[in-house]
Amino acid sequence: ALYLLEGNDGSGQVLGQMAMLKAIEIADKVGIGIVGVQNSNHFGANSYYNQLAAEANKISIVTTNSFPIVAPHGGMSPVFGTNPFAFGAPVRNGQSILVDFSTSGISGAMIRKAIAEKRNIPIGVALDENGNDTTDPERASRGSILPMAGAKGYCLGLMVEILSGVITGSAISNEIGSVWKNFNKSNRVGHFFLAIDIPSIMPLEMYYNRIEDLIIYIKEAKKREGIDEILLPGETRWRHYQQSIEDGLQLNKNIVDELQSLADEFKIMVPWKK
Repeated sequence: ALYLLEGNDGSGQVLGQMAMLKAIEIADKVGIGIVGVQNSNHFGANSYYNQLAAEANKISIVTTNSFPIVAPHGGMSPVFGTNPFAFGAPVRNGQSILVDFSTSGISGAMIRKAIAEKRNIPIGVALDENGNDTTDPERASRGSILPMAGAKGYCLGLMVEILSGVITGSAISNEIGSVWKNFNKSNRVGHFFLAIDIPSIMPLEMYYNRIEDLIIYIKEAKKREGIDEILLPGETRWRHYQQSIEDGLQLNKNIVDELQSLADEFKIMVPWKK
């Protein structure tokens, strides 16, 4: 049920897809498949791989470590990456339940976006270089991010570091190179993929009936004042996905300008210019 994939410092997106497909293959044979990836790089959104598993009638867990920007609970210097955790479960209509979150109070991408847009970040999610709370994303980038939910996020981040880094033989904590700053060494990021074959536990029709019962219980829960709808994890993404299929992707001007600049540099045509 176990497989270890040597990444050889390759593309995280390619290695991630290979790993999840291998986990699915193993789960088809023995009911559960676990694949660790060592010496990889940033692999994008975890939930993409959960959706691959869901399409194959698998429940899945995906984790990855990353270069340290998150302080441990009670600390002020970075030890962990944002160390995202993701869970996926198939639903009959194809719009899988997708849980995907960083174990930090804010993601590194949101801090970079706040810097680019010249706006503050929320209080209580980051520290400056002196260990003080800050809403200034520039100072946060020189300091550290705090774990989500205090000690609980710290524990989840530690779990991700052990699953993704320690047991795969990849780099851990300060051994990991930054994808933004350290270009003189490999990142050596690690990933962890787990796939559980639902038909190995119960008939698929029974599973779908049970998950739909659970969804009904969630949706019919009494709502708090001002709340119109209780959403499932991933439901908003599926709606945005459908809207993008119908209307195209919405990109802000900064992203368009960056893509245009890269396209000009490498003499590549962009789809919005004919």
